Amino acid sequence: MTAIKVISGLLLKQFSEELSGEEQALLDKWLQQSPANRAFYNKINDEEEFRKLLLSYHLNERQASEERVLNQLFQKINGHRSEGKRKTGNMTRWLAAAAVIAIVGATVYLYVVQKRHSPTAIVAQAQDIQAPSSNRAMITLADGSNVFLDSLGNGQLVQQGNVKLVKLANGKIAYQAANAPSEGGAAVLNTLRNPRGSKVIDMQLSDGSHVWLNAGSSITYPVVFTGDERKVELKGEGYFEVAPSSSPKGGKRRPFIVTFPSPLGGGREGAVEVLGTHFNVNAYGDEPATKVTLLEGSVHVAPLFKENGSGLKLKPGQQAVVNLSTYQLISHPNLTQVMAWKNGLFEFDDADIQSVMKELARWYNIDVSYSGSRSQHFVGSIERSKPLSKVLTMLEKTGAVTFEVKGNRVIVKE
Repeated sequence: MTAIKVISGLLLKQFSEELSGEEQALLDKWLQQSPANRAFYNKINDEEEFRKLLLSYHLNERQASEERVLNQLFQKINGHRSEGKRKTGNMTRWLAAAAVIAIVGATVYLYVVQKRHSPTAIVAQAQDIQAPSSNRAMITLADGSNVFLDSLGNGQLVQQGNVKLVKLANGKIAYQAANAPSEGGAAVLNTLRNPRGSKVIDMQLSDGSHVWLNAGSSITYPVVFTGDERKVELKGEGYFEVAPSSSPKGGKRRPFIVTFPSPLGGGREGAVEVLGTHFNVNAYGDEPATKVTLLEGSVHVAPLFKENGSGLKLKPGQQAVVNLSTYQLISHPNLTQVMAWKNGLFEFDDADIQSVMKELARWYNIDVSYSGSRSQHFVGSIERSKPLSKVLTMLEKTGAVTFEVKGNRVIVKE
C-alpha cells in the first residue's frame, strides 16, 4: 500500500471516529511533516471551502495517479485561503470522507454537491436494464425505405447512383463514391437515426468526413455533396471530423455546414459553418440550449436571430451556448465532459439531477419521473457500459437521491 493510501485510510478512520491511539500518532506525525499536509487537513474540515474544492477539481482516474491527485489538491488549497468559514460537525466528516475516497482512488469518482448525508437506499427492480450492447441505428433512404444496420452483415448494403453504402467489419458505415459526382439535379438525401438505447454509431460521408452519432440522435445528409457547400441537419448530439473539400466548379474550398433546430422547439434554425475541423454539437430538442464545442480548427456559429449579431467564431477549446434569445462564448469548457459520451463515459460536472437523468434516459431507453426536490447536483464519472442498477446505486450512495424502478420507468426521490 502506498504512503498516500495509508494516510487516506487514517483520515477516513478519524472522521469515522474509529482511530486508535497508535494510528492517531501516525496521523499527527504526517500533519507535522509539512504545512501543505496541515493545510489540506484544515481545508477538508471546512464545509464551504471543501464544496468549492469538489466543484473546481475534476477527479478522473485516467488523468492522474493518486499522488498527482493529492498534489493538485494541495495546490488548490495553497492558492485559496479560508477566513472565518463556519464548520458543521457531522457534515464536515461526511465531506472529508468523500475527499479521502477521492485520494485513495475509488472505482467511480461520484460525489454529491448537495448538503445531505442520509443513508443509501436499495434500488428496487425486478429485472435489470443493461447498457446497449449493439447498435440499433437505421438509415432512411431517399425512396422512404429503411435499412436496419443491426440485422445486416458486413459489406455493401445499398447502391445509390454511383455511391455504395457499406458496413465495415468494425461496425462503421461508409458512403463510397465510384467516381466524381456530376453537377446538377436535386440532392439525394438519407437520414441516419440512432434511437435511444443504442450504441454510438460512426459514419463516413461521401466526402470523407466522419460523424459519430449519440443515442437519441439523427442526421440528414446528401448521399453526394454536389454544390458549393456541404450541408447536413443534426438533431441530438454528434461529433464531427470534417475533411477538406473543394467545389466541383473550380478549386474553391467549400464549407461544411451543420444546421440544428432551436432549443426547446423555438421554430428557428441555427448553423455551424466550418472548413475542416473537429467539433461537437449537442442539440437535443429537450435541452434549453445548444452547445457547440470546438476541439480543433475553426468554426463560425450563427445566431438564431439576425438582431443578435453576426455570431461567434470559436477557437480550439472554446464553446458556444445558443438559446432562443442569446448566445454566449465559454472560453474554458470541460472538454472531458463534452466528449465523455464518445469515450464511453457519463461525466457529470456539477450536473443537476434532471441533466443526469436525461443522459441515462437516452442511453438506457427509460422513462423518468420525479417525486420531491430536483435541486441535487453531482460531480463524477461513470462507465456507460454498466447496467442501470449499478449507475443508480452509485448515485444513491451520495445520499442525495433514491430511486424506484418499475419496469422501464425510474422514479427519482429525494
